[in-house]
Amino acid sequence: MLAAHPIRTEISQPGSVILGIRLDNDFARSIRDQTGLEHSVLIDQKILAVSHNAAPTSHEILDAAPSNGLNPEIENYYTFKLDNEPYYAARFKIEGSDLLGEVALPVGDIVDSQGQMFWTIIASIASVTLLGSILGVLFARSLGRPLIKLAEGAARLSKGDLDTPLNIETRIVEVAQVAKALENARADLLQNLTQLKQEKAWVNHLLESIVEGIITLDSRMHITFFSHGAERITGWSRDQVLHRQCNAVFQTLHSDLPFTHNIPPPGSKSKVIVRLASGNEATLSISRARLAPLEVSDAQVALVFRDVSDEELIHRLMGHFLSNIAHEFRTPLSAIAA
Repeated sequence: MLAAHPIRTEISQPGSVILGIRLDNDFARSIRDQTGLEHSVLIDQKILAVSHNAAPTSHEILDAAPSNGLNPEIENYYTFKLDNEPYYAARFKIEGSDLLGEVALPVGDIVDSQGQMFWTIIASIASVTLLGSILGVLFARSLGRPLIKLAEGAARLSKGDLDTPLNIETRIVEVAQVAKALENARADLLQNLTQLKQEKAWVNHLLESIVEGIITLDSRMHITFFSHGAERITGWSRDQVLHRQCNAVFQTLHSDLPFTHNIPPPGSKSKVIVRLASGNEATLSISRARLAPLEVSDAQVALVFRDVSDEELIHRLMGHFLSNIAHEFRTPLSAIAA
């Protein structure tokens, strides 16, 4: 590559100074040392000078792309390989000649870095996924254990086990609140059940101590309760009469009406003569009470009765005695009165 400059004096122009530099591999290497890029000089697609140590005469372009007018001095961009090393290059015209300049950037390290970065990202994603899965499993287990204990406690409560406390230790606030509410419900149920049992025992003791007979009838007039007093008065045992029709147990005498027709309304009394288990007859004084409102379909009726046979006998004897006294006194009194 030559350059000329004229020599001028005040008198004449004796000539020109011509300078030249040889565009060989050494020139290309000196440019490489200054820029850090590989440089080549080409003519007709043949390499005249190259900074690469292999000093090829040409290289195969792998992928080319136009410059799109971004830089008018650059014809196109492309990639090529030299000694299995990928390069990203650009060509431009050297002004005033048919030569082409080529600047190439080795991208092997960049490609390796991209590959390493890609696998690093893949490994990071895999690590994060694995870590997330492990944390998810641990969280699911930490959440699942108290939930399983809650389910077991609820199952025990549904089976009537109110004595076993529900002790669940967890850091999850919602689960702890549910466990506390369930434990409070268990304690309340146990307290209420204990109180109900005590009241039921007291009521049973009270019913057993009452000498009168007490029975309850359902809506179909079947016997659902038969007290000890009723057993003592009628001679029937509880197992013999439970769930039987009331009219089949209490058979009325001296009347065509069944026993249920002699049941008085609430608050009043009635007397009916029935046959006992021994075959004897007895006069029962019956009072009635309803255990549920009328609108309830399975409302039960409670009957309280007692044996008034002796009282009725005394009343009949007293009436017979008074009638005899009146009859015996009527004749002398009538004479005295006359």
